[in-house]
Amino acid sequence: MRKKLSFCGALVTILFLVLSIHGCISIDIGGFGDAVAIVEVKGAIVDADDVTMQLESALKTDSVKAVVLRVDSPGGAVGASQEIFRKVREVDKSKPVVASMGDVAASGGYYVSAGARYIFANEGTITGSIGVRMEHLDVSGLLDLVRLRHETLKSGEYKDIGSITRAMTDKERALISEILSELHEQFKADIASSRKLSPDYISSIADGRIFTGKTAKELHLIDEIGGISDAIKKAASLAGIKGEPRIIRMKKHLPWWLEAILTNADLIGSRFDAAFKYFFYK
Repeated sequence: MRKKLSFCGALVTILFLVLSIHGCISIDIGGFGDAVAIVEVKGAIVDADDVTMQLESALKTDSVKAVVLRVDSPGGAVGASQEIFRKVREVDKSKPVVASMGDVAASGGYYVSAGARYIFANEGTITGSIGVRMEHLDVSGLLDLVRLRHETLKSGEYKDIGSITRAMTDKERALISEILSELHEQFKADIASSRKLSPDYISSIADGRIFTGKTAKELHLIDEIGGISDAIKKAASLAGIKGEPRIIRMKKHLPWWLEAILTNADLIGSRFDAAFKYFFYK
């Protein structure tokens, strides 16, 4: 007996399994009831879109009553870290956000964590590193060695600032140092405000040093020693959830091509069905 195969259903099922494995769709654990959403910040912070979209989704989901921000990041771009920090603060006004630090939550990783209402870290978590930096590589000596010359035409004195083909001038170095100082002040001000600590106190420890979670607690940079399960319990408690909360791992932003496949799954499936019938059922 010939059986009709639904490529549409098979395609969606395969995509569901693949995306589930890679954390690209929301996964509910624990049935029905009030939920705690888990939003992950992993790796270098170079873009805020995925995390802010997950936070926004958690904010708009009625069953989600609290959020755990799971951070395992050495830091990254200042602007992206600030954007996530502000979004965390925004969500926390409506639903409590608890940060849970993994192995590392330093620099930008600490920045985004500091937006939460309550922060957990393990005793051995590496955190802190409150500061900013910029690196400059000068390969002009190498170019001289191989007898290569590089020339830049520019519209302004500072247009090629940071070029790797020449040494930085004193004026350029002063300008970049001024910018780094301004960014550092923004970082310290946000930490002081969110953690309710004096600016002078934050300045005394915001010299780029890293701390263990144990030391960070002594310095009031975090609130408690504990893992993600402790953070979930705390988030549920702050939200007034009775009993065991349902856990939702928020979805990541899908690549455009996956969104296109899922959006057009019926059309793609029907085309596969038609092709299959043409070759095997005729």
